Amino acid sequence: MKKNMEYIILISIIILLTFILLFGPKHNKNIHYNIPSLPKIERTKIYKIDIANGNKKIELIKINGHWFIAKDKFPVDNRKIDFILDDLTRLNILSLVSTSNDYARYSLDDINKIQIDVWYGNKNKFSFSIGKLSPNYTSTYIKLKSSPYIYMAQGNLKLTFDTDREELMDKKVFSFDKKNIRRIYIKLENKSLNIKKDNNKWIYNNKELEPNNIKKFIEKVNNLECESYLINKSNTLKNNNVYLEVKIDLKDHKWIIFIYIIL
Repeated sequence: MKKNMEYIILISIIILLTFILLFGPKHNKNIHYNIPSLPKIERTKIYKIDIANGNKKIELIKINGHWFIAKDKFPVDNRKIDFILDDLTRLNILSLVSTSNDYARYSLDDINKIQIDVWYGNKNKFSFSIGKLSPNYTSTYIKLKSSPYIYMAQGNLKLTFDTDREELMDKKVFSFDKKNIRRIYIKLENKSLNIKKDNNKWIYNNKELEPNNIKKFIEKVNNLECESYLINKSNTLKNNNVYLEVKIDLKDHKWIIFIYIIL
Protein backbone atom coordinates (compact mmCIF):
# COMPACT_ATOMS: atom_id res chain seq x y z
CA MET A 1 0.00 0.00 0.00
CA LYS A 2 2.77 2.39 0.93
CA LYS A 3 4.62 1.56 -2.28
CA ASN A 4 1.52 2.24 -4.35
CA MET A 5 1.13 5.64 -2.68
CA GLU A 6 4.70 6.52 -3.61
CA TYR A 7 3.98 5.68 -7.25
CA ILE A 8 0.83 7.78 -7.19
CA ILE A 9 2.69 10.79 -5.71
CA LEU A 10 5.51 10.44 -8.23
CA ILE A 11 3.07 10.25 -11.16
CA SER A 12 1.21 13.26 -9.82
CA ILE A 13 4.42 15.32 -9.65
CA ILE A 14 5.30 14.35 -13.23
CA ILE A 15 1.81 15.32 -14.44
CA LEU A 16 2.01 18.63 -12.56
CA LEU A 17 5.43 19.51 -14.05
CA THR A 18 4.21 18.58 -17.52
CA PHE A 19 1.15 20.78 -17.05
CA ILE A 20 3.32 23.74 -15.97
CA LEU A 21 5.66 23.34 -18.93
CA LEU A 22 2.80 23.11 -21.41
CA PHE A 23 0.32 25.58 -19.99
CA GLY A 24 2.34 27.72 -17.58
CA PRO A 25 3.45 31.36 -18.15
CA LYS A 26 5.28 31.79 -21.45
CA HIS A 27 6.52 35.36 -21.20
CA ASN A 28 10.13 34.32 -20.41
CA LYS A 29 10.21 31.95 -23.34
CA ASN A 30 9.20 34.67 -25.75
CA ILE A 31 11.73 37.27 -24.60
CA HIS A 32 14.38 37.92 -27.25
CA TYR A 33 16.49 40.84 -28.41
CA ASN A 34 17.24 41.65 -32.01
CA ILE A 35 20.72 42.80 -32.93
CA PRO A 36 20.25 46.24 -34.48
CA SER A 37 21.18 46.65 -38.12
CA LEU A 38 23.87 49.28 -38.62
CA PRO A 39 23.73 51.85 -41.39
CA LYS A 40 26.01 51.11 -44.31
CA ILE A 41 29.00 53.41 -44.04
CA GLU A 42 30.47 54.18 -47.46
CA ARG A 43 34.12 55.06 -47.22
CA THR A 44 34.14 57.55 -50.09
CA LYS A 45 31.16 59.51 -48.72
CA ILE A 46 32.64 60.20 -45.28
CA TYR A 47 33.47 63.90 -45.04
CA LYS A 48 34.19 64.36 -41.35
CA ILE A 49 34.96 62.21 -38.30
CA ASP A 50 34.72 63.56 -34.75
CA ILE A 51 36.55 61.69 -31.98
CA ALA A 52 35.90 62.80 -28.39
CA ASN A 53 37.87 61.07 -25.63
CA GLY A 54 37.36 62.85 -22.32
CA ASN A 55 38.80 66.34 -22.73
CA LYS A 56 40.52 65.39 -26.00
CA LYS A 57 38.48 66.27 -29.06
CA ILE A 58 39.72 65.70 -32.59
CA GLU A 59 37.96 66.74 -35.79
CA LEU A 60 39.17 65.06 -38.98
CA ILE A 61 38.03 66.49 -42.30
CA LYS A 62 38.54 65.43 -45.90
CA ILE A 63 39.66 68.10 -48.36
CA ASN A 64 40.19 67.22 -52.02
CA GLY A 65 40.52 63.55 -51.16
CA HIS A 66 43.08 64.07 -48.36
CA TRP A 67 42.46 63.95 -44.60
CA PHE A 68 43.48 66.75 -42.24
CA ILE A 69 43.19 67.59 -38.55
CA ALA A 70 40.73 70.46 -38.79
CA LYS A 71 42.16 72.66 -36.03
CA ASP A 72 45.63 73.13 -37.55
CA LYS A 73 45.12 71.69 -41.05
CA PHE A 74 47.87 69.15 -40.35
CA PRO A 75 47.72 66.19 -42.77
CA VAL A 76 46.71 62.88 -41.17
CA ASP A 77 48.99 59.87 -41.44
CA ASN A 78 47.60 57.73 -44.28
CA ARG A 79 48.04 54.53 -42.30
CA LYS A 80 46.12 55.90 -39.31
CA ILE A 81 43.17 57.19 -41.34
CA ASP A 82 43.02 53.86 -43.19
CA PHE A 83 42.68 52.01 -39.87
CA ILE A 84 39.90 54.39 -38.80
CA LEU A 85 37.98 54.09 -42.07
CA ASP A 86 38.40 50.31 -42.09
CA ASP A 87 36.95 49.97 -38.58
CA LEU A 88 34.02 52.27 -39.39
CA THR A 89 33.05 50.50 -42.59
CA ARG A 90 33.48 47.01 -41.11
CA LEU A 91 31.80 47.64 -37.76
CA ASN A 92 29.99 44.47 -36.75
CA ILE A 93 27.85 43.86 -33.65
CA LEU A 94 28.23 40.34 -32.26
CA SER A 95 25.75 40.25 -29.38
CA LEU A 96 23.70 42.13 -26.82
CA VAL A 97 25.55 42.46 -23.51
CA SER A 98 23.29 44.44 -21.18
CA THR A 99 19.92 46.22 -21.14
CA SER A 100 20.69 48.08 -17.92
CA ASN A 101 22.13 51.56 -17.65
CA ASP A 102 25.28 50.41 -15.89
CA TYR A 103 27.52 52.21 -18.41
CA ALA A 104 30.43 52.76 -16.01
CA ARG A 105 30.92 48.99 -15.71
CA TYR A 106 31.78 48.86 -19.42
CA SER A 107 33.61 52.24 -19.55
CA LEU A 108 30.74 53.70 -21.55
CA ASP A 109 29.94 56.46 -19.08
CA ASP A 110 30.57 60.11 -19.97
CA ILE A 111 33.99 60.13 -18.28
CA ASN A 112 35.47 57.03 -19.93
CA LYS A 113 33.74 56.54 -23.27
CA ILE A 114 35.17 57.45 -26.67
CA GLN A 115 32.47 59.16 -28.71
CA ILE A 116 32.57 58.76 -32.50
CA ASP A 117 30.48 60.83 -34.94
CA VAL A 118 30.59 60.13 -38.67
CA TRP A 119 29.43 62.83 -41.09
CA TYR A 120 28.35 62.83 -44.72
CA GLY A 121 28.74 66.53 -45.52
CA ASN A 122 26.58 68.38 -42.97
CA LYS A 123 24.60 65.24 -42.08
CA ASN A 124 25.45 63.19 -39.01
CA LYS A 125 25.32 59.73 -40.57
CA PHE A 126 26.20 57.57 -37.58
CA SER A 127 27.18 57.96 -33.91
CA PHE A 128 28.33 55.45 -31.32
CA SER A 129 30.43 55.18 -28.16
CA ILE A 130 33.38 52.88 -27.51
CA GLY A 131 33.98 51.37 -24.08
CA LYS A 132 36.54 48.93 -22.74
CA LEU A 133 37.74 45.71 -24.31
CA SER A 134 36.08 42.40 -23.59
CA PRO A 135 37.98 39.89 -21.41
CA ASN A 136 39.29 38.07 -24.50
CA TYR A 137 40.66 41.35 -25.98
CA THR A 138 39.22 40.52 -29.41
CA SER A 139 36.02 42.55 -29.11
CA THR A 140 34.87 45.86 -27.65
CA TYR A 141 31.83 47.07 -25.72
CA ILE A 142 29.92 49.76 -27.59
CA LYS A 143 26.73 51.78 -27.27
CA LEU A 144 24.78 53.15 -30.22
CA LYS A 145 23.29 56.63 -30.11
CA SER A 146 20.00 55.12 -31.27
CA SER A 147 19.80 52.56 -28.42
CA PRO A 148 20.29 52.60 -24.62
CA TYR A 149 21.60 49.02 -24.66
CA ILE A 150 25.22 47.83 -24.54
CA TYR A 151 26.53 45.60 -27.32
CA MET A 152 29.65 43.65 -28.14
CA ALA A 153 31.40 44.68 -31.38
CA GLN A 154 34.02 42.70 -33.23
CA GLY A 155 37.64 43.83 -33.04
CA ASN A 156 39.85 45.97 -30.82
CA LEU A 157 38.30 49.38 -31.53
CA LYS A 158 40.23 51.09 -28.72
CA LEU A 159 43.50 50.35 -30.50
CA THR A 160 42.31 52.55 -33.38
CA PHE A 161 40.25 55.27 -31.71
CA ASP A 162 42.04 55.79 -28.38
CA THR A 163 44.37 58.33 -29.98
CA ASP A 164 45.29 62.02 -30.05
CA ARG A 165 46.43 64.73 -32.48
CA GLU A 166 50.10 63.91 -32.07
CA GLU A 167 49.59 60.26 -32.99
CA LEU A 168 47.39 61.07 -35.99
CA MET A 169 49.69 63.68 -37.55
CA ASP A 170 51.64 62.71 -40.64
CA LYS A 171 55.24 62.90 -39.43
CA LYS A 172 56.75 62.79 -42.91
CA VAL A 173 58.18 66.28 -43.49
CA PHE A 174 60.55 65.75 -46.38
CA SER A 175 60.10 63.63 -49.49
CA PHE A 176 61.24 63.99 -53.10
CA ASP A 177 62.01 62.13 -56.30
CA LYS A 178 65.71 61.27 -56.15
CA LYS A 179 66.04 61.32 -59.93
CA ASN A 180 65.13 65.02 -60.08
CA ILE A 181 67.88 66.33 -57.79
CA ARG A 182 70.16 68.92 -59.42
CA ARG A 183 72.00 70.41 -56.44
CA ILE A 184 72.62 69.78 -52.74
CA TYR A 185 73.66 72.61 -50.45
CA ILE A 186 74.70 71.85 -46.85
CA LYS A 187 75.67 74.40 -44.25
CA LEU A 188 76.70 73.88 -40.64
CA GLU A 189 77.71 77.06 -38.80
CA ASN A 190 80.49 78.61 -40.95
CA LYS A 191 81.12 75.58 -43.12
CA SER A 192 79.20 74.82 -46.30
CA LEU A 193 79.15 72.40 -49.24
CA ASN A 194 77.68 73.21 -52.64
CA ILE A 195 77.37 69.97 -54.62
CA LYS A 196 76.07 70.00 -58.19
CA LYS A 197 74.94 67.26 -60.51
CA ASP A 198 76.42 67.32 -64.01
CA ASN A 199 75.77 64.48 -66.48
CA ASN A 200 74.82 62.15 -63.63
CA LYS A 201 78.06 62.96 -61.80
CA TRP A 202 78.25 64.76 -58.47
CA ILE A 203 80.76 67.62 -58.54
CA TYR A 204 82.24 69.67 -55.69
CA ASN A 205 85.00 72.24 -56.36
CA ASN A 206 85.41 70.83 -59.87
CA LYS A 207 86.05 67.35 -58.47
CA GLU A 208 83.88 64.30 -58.90
CA LEU A 209 82.58 62.83 -55.66
CA GLU A 210 82.11 59.20 -54.74
CA PRO A 211 78.51 58.44 -55.86
CA ASN A 212 77.85 55.96 -53.06
CA ASN A 213 78.48 58.64 -50.42
CA ILE A 214 75.96 60.95 -52.07
CA LYS A 215 73.50 58.08 -52.38
CA LYS A 216 73.76 57.33 -48.66
CA PHE A 217 73.18 60.98 -47.79
CA ILE A 218 70.11 61.22 -50.04
CA GLU A 219 68.65 58.02 -48.58
CA LYS A 220 68.99 59.40 -45.06
CA VAL A 221 67.36 62.73 -45.94
CA ASN A 222 64.60 61.49 -48.23
CA ASN A 223 61.30 60.44 -46.62
CA LEU A 224 62.47 62.14 -43.43
CA GLU A 225 60.03 61.81 -40.54
CA CYS A 226 60.00 63.88 -37.39
CA GLU A 227 59.25 62.60 -33.92
CA SER A 228 56.90 65.50 -33.12
CA TYR A 229 56.04 69.05 -34.15
CA LEU A 230 56.97 72.18 -32.23
CA ILE A 231 53.49 73.71 -32.17
CA ASN A 232 53.37 77.19 -30.63
CA LYS A 233 56.93 76.69 -29.36
CA SER A 234 58.88 78.95 -31.71
CA ASN A 235 60.47 80.67 -28.73
CA THR A 236 62.52 77.52 -28.14
CA LEU A 237 64.43 78.20 -31.37
CA LYS A 238 66.73 81.04 -30.39
CA ASN A 239 69.58 82.65 -32.25
CA ASN A 240 72.20 80.74 -30.32
CA ASN A 241 70.87 77.36 -31.48
CA VAL A 242 73.15 75.41 -33.80
CA TYR A 243 71.36 74.29 -36.94
CA LEU A 244 72.09 72.35 -40.06
CA GLU A 245 70.72 73.85 -43.28
CA VAL A 246 70.02 71.52 -46.19
CA LYS A 247 68.75 72.66 -49.58
CA ILE A 248 67.67 70.19 -52.23
CA ASP A 249 67.22 71.75 -55.68
CA LEU A 250 64.84 69.80 -57.90
CA LYS A 251 63.68 70.38 -61.44
CA ASP A 252 60.49 72.15 -60.43
CA HIS A 253 61.01 73.36 -56.84
CA LYS A 254 63.41 73.62 -53.92
CA TRP A 255 63.32 71.95 -50.51
CA ILE A 256 64.96 73.67 -47.55
CA ILE A 257 65.42 72.00 -44.16
CA PHE A 258 66.69 73.66 -41.01
CA ILE A 259 67.65 71.02 -38.46
CA TYR A 260 68.02 72.72 -35.08
CA ILE A 261 70.14 71.38 -32.27
CA ILE A 262 68.45 72.77 -29.16
CA LEU A 263 71.02 73.45 -26.48
